[in-house]
Amino acid sequence: ADRDAAPAIVDLGGGVVMTAAQDALAAALAAAQGAVRRAERNARNPHLRNKYADLESVIAAVRPAFEGAGLSVSMHPISDGGAAGVRYVLSHSSGQWRSGVLMHRTGGKGLNPAQQDGVCISYARRYCLMSLAQVSAGDDVDGATSARDASPGRSQHTTAPAPPPRPPVMVDTKSGQWKIFQASL
Repeated sequence: ADRDAAPAIVDLGGGVVMTAAQDALAAALAAAQGAVRRAERNARNPHLRNKYADLESVIAAVRPAFEGAGLSVSMHPISDGGAAGVRYVLSHSSGQWRSGVLMHRTGGKGLNPAQQDGVCISYARRYCLMSLAQVSAGDDVDGATSARDASPGRSQHTTAPAPPPRPPVMVDTKSGQWKIFQASL
């Protein structure tokens, strides 16, 4: 095999793309997730009156396990059409990677547009890293809210069934769009 050939790329849809080979990345991620420690709930949300793990706490919980497994995560801020968030790239020292996007709607009361973007980007960085590393931070506030809201007389949230999985799409790594994507990283 040609060592300089571009790796095969798979588009899973929903903004997630990755190298077709994932064996080394998957093994390293499994090892890192097993070694990751719980993030300390070190900040207080005055609106919900709860404690949560801030971004610094999540990074501190993840970094040693990821470094030991040859993993890194980079997050690139993005803002588009009333939403802001990050494009993440989870990379392994083998050259295997996966990338995706996590966006949140902007629109905070009393915040200027830059502040709205900043809030969404910070949330996206924290949620994305917690999700990739399977970091626990204790109580699930959303779960607690849902349980409280499930009392009689309140409407229940229902989740639509997941659509059937789409077959992977191979990405042409020689196309102009691919070069633009790589340049944006």
